[in-house]
Amino acid sequence: SLAAEMMLTWVDDVHPDGVNAALVRYSNTDEMLSRTDAMEEVFTEDGRVNITYRKDLIEGTVSEGYNLAEEAMTMDPDLRLFACFSSSVALGCSNYIMAQSGLNLDEFASF
Repeated sequence: SLAAEMMLTWVDDVHPDGVNAALVRYSNTDEMLSRTDAMEEVFTEDGRVNITYRKDLIEGTVSEGYNLAEEAMTMDPDLRLFACFSSSVALGCSNYIMAQSGLNLDEFASF
């Protein structure tokens, strides 16, 4: 998965020892499920991306991303990577992170 490889490049640069991540799966088509499954396989093979939060979505909106990030960060305050495979959901995750005071934004990414 090209998307997963891009995320691993970020992990190399920012969290080379590993990172906790949220994985968003899309169940609206078999193709989207297959793409997110491939992304998870790449993470598993690499071993540095610890998926501590999973969410299945049918649609992907900015507000869903914001709410998802809030829930994920509440469940795992050490989470730093949002693997969304949707630009709208990734934007919502980024908006949530940027709205929080006291976080080092350089430690976070949403794709």
